[in-house]
Amino acid sequence: MGQDEMLTKAIIDRISHHSYLINITGPSYRIKDKLFPRKSGES
Repeated sequence: MGQDEMLTKAIIDRISHHSYLINITGPSYRIKDKLFPRKSGES
């Protein structure tokens, strides 16, 4: 976000202040898609 560490931390703090953190367990679909890429044309 830039080279000003304090400003970057302040922006992240403002964005995450009213957010909810959700811990999701189980296999990652992103990793699965990287390990086993689909062939083009597959749904």
